[in-house]
Amino acid sequence: MRQTTSISFFARKKTELKNGESPIFVRIIIDRQRLVISLKRSIDAKFWDSSKGKCKGNSLKAKENNRYIQHMEQKLLKIITDLEIQEELCCKNVKASLNQE
Repeated sequence: MRQTTSISFFARKKTELKNGESPIFVRIIIDRQRLVISLKRSIDAKFWDSSKGKCKGNSLKAKENNRYIQHMEQKLLKIITDLEIQEELCCKNVKASLNQE
C-alpha cells in the first residue's frame, strides 16, 4: 500500500544558538505522523531560504550546508524506499534506520 510521505528542511529562526545562528532540521511526514530530526548544523537566519529549504548565497558554509542537506535527502529517500518495499514504513523505522547508518 502506497503511503503519503514528505521530506522538508527548515531552520528554526526563533531558536538561536550561542553563536547567533539558527539550527537546521528535517521534517519527515509519513501518513500524518511527523518526525523532526536535527541535522546538527546551523546557519544565520538571514541566509536561509524557506521556500527552497536550503541556504542562500555562495559562502563556504552555505555550500557545505546545502551539500549536506542534499546528501541527507538522498539518504532519507533511500531509507523510505527500502522500508516501503519491506512494507515497514513508519516514522519509528525511518529514525531507527537513520541512526544505524
